Amino acid sequence: MENKVDEAYKKIIRIKIVLIFLIFGIVAALPLTVIGGIFTWTFPDPFDLAIFQNMFYAGLVLLIVIPIAGILIAMVLANKSYDNFSYALQPDGVFIRSGIITKTQKIIPYKKIQNLTIVSGLLERKYGLSSIMIETAGGATYRGGYARPEGVIPGIREPEPIVKQIRSKMEESK
Repeated sequence: MENKVDEAYKKIIRIKIVLIFLIFGIVAALPLTVIGGIFTWTFPDPFDLAIFQNMFYAGLVLLIVIPIAGILIAMVLANKSYDNFSYALQPDGVFIRSGIITKTQKIIPYKKIQNLTIVSGLLERKYGLSSIMIETAGGATYRGGYARPEGVIPGIREPEPIVKQIRSKMEESK
């Protein structure tokens, strides 16, 4: 039987996506707005520097449009991400199904699991959720050289019973 993550996890996904768009909007639009504004008010009209006025207005539009687009995209992506994620503790391993564009199904065998970590970030703690990181000996690494978990089960309200179940199945598989 496949399990879904907690419904509150949608809110966390939405907040993270909106924050990314807000940061991107500020980084992209603020320089245009500031430079355009400075040159528009610094140089008199005879120079006819309409390009700076346009930069200023384009920057203002981007400061408004990018966050609004982020909110709309966040609503769609959060729902899709939530709907497409499930996990199950099967007899031979942990099954994880995820993905929006690229759908992924993986089984992490219990005998290969080396470590289980419960992680609660700032947003997860606010909503009383945690993520379970499943690490294996041959797990993948990021470009920076640090290990990334083989699997992640996000948005769990009470992770301890799940971790306990996985640990007992790890012991049985040895």
